[in-house]
Amino acid sequence: MKPCNQCGKCCINYSDGGLSATSSEIDYWENFRPDIFSYVQNGNIWVSPETGKQLKRCPWLRQADNQNIYT
Repeated sequence: MKPCNQCGKCCINYSDGGLSATSSEIDYWENFRPDIFSYVQNGNIWVSPETGKQLKRCPWLRQADNQNIYT
């Protein structure tokens, strides 16, 4: 996975099970970024920690107020 440049394209176009992470990225998240790792389940990323269901969008994607852009 390439480093995120916060453009929103991957989050919008590939989030619904279309993104993956390497095992080393997942290991890093587990050890140093538990906020991200909480959305990993059985090697799949962007799975809701509450429901266990695949999210439709990246959990950090949000729409800016009164604008049609994502941040």
